[in-house]
Amino acid sequence: MHQRFRKNQEANRATQAASRASSVFEGVVFYFDGYLGARTMLEWKALVLSHSAIVIDMLTPDITHIVADNLTDRKVELWKNKKVVLSKWIEDSIAAGKPPADDRQSDEATTKAAGAPALRSTSEGFLSSYYASSRLSRISNWRNDLRDMVVAELARRGKGGRNNNRIGGDRTILHVDMDCFFASVAVAARPELAGRPVAVTHAAAARRGSTAEVASCNYAARAAGVRNGMFVGRAAELCPDLAVAPYDFEAYDTAARTLYGVLLDTADDVVAVSCDEAFVDVGSRVRAAAAAASGGPGDDVRLAAARAAAEEIRAAVLARTGCTASVGIGSSMLTARVATRRAKPNGVAALLGGEDEVAAAFEELPAADLPGVGRNAADRLRGLGVTTCGELAGLGRAACQREFGPANGLRLWEFSRGIDRRPLENKARQSVGAEVNWGVRFETDDQ
Repeated sequence: MHQRFRKNQEANRATQAASRASSVFEGVVFYFDGYLGARTMLEWKALVLSHSAIVIDMLTPDITHIVADNLTDRKVELWKNKKVVLSKWIEDSIAAGKPPADDRQSDEATTKAAGAPALRSTSEGFLSSYYASSRLSRISNWRNDLRDMVVAELARRGKGGRNNNRIGGDRTILHVDMDCFFASVAVAARPELAGRPVAVTHAAAARRGSTAEVASCNYAARAAGVRNGMFVGRAAELCPDLAVAPYDFEAYDTAARTLYGVLLDTADDVVAVSCDEAFVDVGSRVRAAAAAASGGPGDDVRLAAARAAAEEIRAAVLARTGCTASVGIGSSMLTARVATRRAKPNGVAALLGGEDEVAAAFEELPAADLPGVGRNAADRLRGLGVTTCGELAGLGRAACQREFGPANGLRLWEFSRGIDRRPLENKARQSVGAEVNWGVRFETDDQ
């Protein structure tokens, strides 16, 4: 332990030598606990080190101050005889040029950090409070809420289900996918961000060292190497001009419902996939165009009618939300989704044609991207030497069925050739499952 303390001191001194600003915290040894507001843990540590403090990443007798903005009941009891300060205490000390002369501010900080008794799983209203404040819970329920809205609206308008039994060339499906949805909504609300690389994140700023994650980034940011799920600190290194925007779920919900309103106005049927993605059937538009064509129905008429519907949707979405959408055209959900990859960003692409033509377009696509291929199936495919759809199709239907079962094997082999027989449908929610692993505390040995 003492060896680790010495190593901490050596690292601290190296940092202080490079960025010493004052001696406000000379002789103070900090331990940081939990989430501390706008700054990341690394940023807080760098701040106090620049003012002559020492930071240790484990509780030792050498610690003089514990920094915490929230404490559980257990920590309140464990640390009742220790100096616990709010992160604001650090800022106030730096502003004053010295820590407080007595412990009253430290005592006050301890009380504020402790706050109300920690919410536990046995507390009244625990689950409702937990899920009301859970970002992931909101996202996971979003699809169900939108789907319920779409189903009700389709029934009210007398739409939906008309073409579900048609497969192959008899269907014309559009896959509508908003471009960088969260980031696009942020830019629409803040025009000064137009043209700039933007990322949506919890972080207050794009600071190096930040471990907040990028939830969504626009194409300007992606051009610099920024990716969804990347730490903001790494994103800032790759893209020094990166602008960050906070989550705005009310704005996302408004834009999502506006999107679905446009789709319901335009299409025969709508399948809700997520807040920014949907499949729609525009078969009646295609059949009407074919009936009106002097030369009769044909691929050119079908494509022209589908493109017209796609552009109408994109124009309406842009006008009403300020955000762009890409649209893929196909004879199934699978081919339409693959076409969307070609359409992005902010475009329209089609993957129509005969079975052999579609199969050729699938040959180089990763087999792991096919619907229903999870980690286990992908591992089994790699074990068979299969990484592309072309290689999977080359195994043959019988081999796929032997490996994955009669039904799953057939479906997987057909997917590899671009054949998708799934109907367009919004499946009803059967049940709601929930898992909570925060706030659960054992209170007795029997538990």
